[in-house]
Amino acid sequence: MIWIMFGLRKIFKLSFLIKTMKIYLIRHGHYLPEWNSKDGFLTEKGKKQIENLGLRFLKEKVNFKKIYSSPKIRARESAQECCKILGIENIIYSEGLIEINGIENEKDVAKRMENFIEDISCEFEKDSFGIFSHCYAIKYLLNSFDFDSYRNVLPHAGVTLLDYSGKKIKILEYNPDKHLKGIESY
Repeated sequence: MIWIMFGLRKIFKLSFLIKTMKIYLIRHGHYLPEWNSKDGFLTEKGKKQIENLGLRFLKEKVNFKKIYSSPKIRARESAQECCKILGIENIIYSEGLIEINGIENEKDVAKRMENFIEDISCEFEKDSFGIFSHCYAIKYLLNSFDFDSYRNVLPHAGVTLLDYSGKKIKILEYNPDKHLKGIESY
């Protein structure tokens, strides 16, 4: 909160100068890779994981301004299943959220993910966004913030919650998987 005083009488609260966004980084649900492909469709277990995730967001009253997703089948299906539960009709697909394109290294992937977050932060302020992506894309992004995600496993349908204020990103929750109780998550 920023307070600015003009003279001695008027004080204006200028909270609009501070951007605070909640970004939910969500790994896609469990999937079965297609033969000779790195992509595939959600399994029944994956659909159940995403259903539980959507119910968790409803229970916690998470109000997403927008949902973004990698266009890969497993992420796309995860976003679609979760959005059905949340009553969200529009999903924005972006190649910027794919895992790795074959010629990138870890730093390239992290930079691509960082650029994506900066781009959406310029468009909106003080909102919550869901981003459906992939294990390594999320891990590489977190490692770029000096967070050692290598020691932690990111389960299918796992969630990492970020708080983005201007240029500063704070990790509020890493991999909360309370919605996966009773479901095998790997």
